[in-house]
Amino acid sequence: MRRFATVEDLVAAEGEHLGTSDWMVIDAERVREFAHCTGDQHWLHTDPERASQSRFGQLIAHGFLTMSLLADFSTRLFRLDGAELVVNYGLDRVRFPAPVPVGSRVRASAVLQHAEKVTQGARVTIRYVFECDTATRPVCIAEHVSLRLSA
Repeated sequence: MRRFATVEDLVAAEGEHLGTSDWMVIDAERVREFAHCTGDQHWLHTDPERASQSRFGQLIAHGFLTMSLLADFSTRLFRLDGAELVVNYGLDRVRFPAPVPVGSRVRASAVLQHAEKVTQGARVTIRYVFECDTATRPVCIAEHVSLRLSA
């Protein structure tokens, strides 16, 4: 895990590769739970028989499920000491160039694109590139903006 002692250290690290997460299996249960929570019950994610007849040949994970993993991955890749509150500020460019087949594994690498000092902390933009062990192209590329704030 990359740790930053101060906001100034974080700002000075712009452009730095923060690391790559461990692999995470995207199993059918995770996809079903995501479908249930979001109401996105599209058959590509929930109906194995019908999905087997699709261009993908099997169930695939929701793109938004893949993107949402950045919350977990970010806590494992870096931290700003003293920032006890992380607030999602938004997303800039997001793309899903390839599908994630159910049963495959994904991981993400992160690059610190921008960091600036704000009241009580920092606003941080991280570019995540998700890869899948069964795909030759990235499965998600997302620029995540968060606030890292002291209590």
